Amino acid sequence: MNTTKTPQGAIGELAPSNGPIAIFSTMESLTKRIGRLVLPFSLLIAFSVNLQAGDINGRVRDDTTGGYMPGVEIRVEGQDQKAVTDQEGRFRISNLPAGKYTVRAHSIAYDVGIRTVTVPASGDASMDFTLSSSVYELEAFKVEGYREGRQLALQQKRAANNIRDVISADSVGSLPDRNVAEALARIPGVNLDVDAGEGRFVSIRGIEPSYNNVTLNGSTLAAPSVGGRSGRSMPLDVVGSGQISQIEVIKSVTPDMDGNALGGTINIKSASAYDRPERFIMGKFELGENSVANSTIVDTDITWGDTFNEGKVGIALSANYSNRPYVSHELQGGWNQTDDDVWYLEDFEVNPTSGERTRKGVNYNIEFRPDGDTEVYIRGIYNIFTQEAQEQEFIIGARRDPIIVSPTLIEFTRMRFEQRDFRREIDQTLFNLT
Repeated sequence: MNTTKTPQGAIGELAPSNGPIAIFSTMESLTKRIGRLVLPFSLLIAFSVNLQAGDINGRVRDDTTGGYMPGVEIRVEGQDQKAVTDQEGRFRISNLPAGKYTVRAHSIAYDVGIRTVTVPASGDASMDFTLSSSVYELEAFKVEGYREGRQLALQQKRAANNIRDVISADSVGSLPDRNVAEALARIPGVNLDVDAGEGRFVSIRGIEPSYNNVTLNGSTLAAPSVGGRSGRSMPLDVVGSGQISQIEVIKSVTPDMDGNALGGTINIKSASAYDRPERFIMGKFELGENSVANSTIVDTDITWGDTFNEGKVGIALSANYSNRPYVSHELQGGWNQTDDDVWYLEDFEVNPTSGERTRKGVNYNIEFRPDGDTEVYIRGIYNIFTQEAQEQEFIIGARRDPIIVSPTLIEFTRMRFEQRDFRREIDQTLFNLT
């Protein structure tokens, strides 16, 4: 009887002499080979399930003011990822494997916020932070108002990817800044040009104001030629300090910005209904007296914001009015020298000036956000600035060289007496729509 030998583990014709034992041995070997093939695929499937990524998103708000906090650093422990909150306190950290994580929120002078969140295999995990800080009170001096705004500004400056300084509305409201120019004067490297006792033009790092770019919510503002300046010099006393939410001074532009700012870019941000989680209304009313001009000073503004239709529609409105009279007395003298080295007063000039500055305007921000990826808005500002001034000049001057009578007496043979009267009115209208 001829028999065919089959190698162990092969599938083929079995010799009759092997019987059931050969069949069992062959099936056992086949099972092992299938197992060696199936096991790697099983591990690969399980590993791919664990690699499914999810996102963490949320918002950060201030426990003291209730407003959302921009520039807060969000870090996930054990992961080389971080995020920085935007202007409305929102953040998102993407592509995290499913699992449980500890998330930290850090901002200058605030207590560190620590939260634990579970990221699902697919989808997002939402979490919000409420940061608080200790407020210290001295016996007769409180630092809580200005400190809160300054903390937010420093945090945004620290988290920015370029050189910039930030002033928040909290800081401006706590200090006697009448317009945007005076608020900017508190920033390092910014110089203020004063007119009639009120700030008007600003220069950044000593560069002429015409080389700055002034924007409102990212849109370039048209600059009128006024006050002896031409080009793009923007008179920032047109915009009242109560109409802003934040001011940015960007000293080094990034590729996504216009490069037409040799000095820097000044971006004025108006209030938004999404700056705070609920309806808000805030304002001020100041009443004073200028004892020199014997007139009353009035400065008031109000801002209101709210969301509708489950947060899809937001409206923020702001209005302001300011009237400030002013009086100034300027004295000038011109000195000359005779051949005998005797100094004498050659001319004398008195320049009394009086007038008033009036500012009034509104700005609005209407936003529509149907989902997290879409935003449609209409933002605008309409301001009217008027300055009325009366300037006089009284001039007394010598027309010929004097005669020296004695060491204490000089005679002038011919004098000039002159009186001038100027009346000036400046009207500026600022209108911007985005």
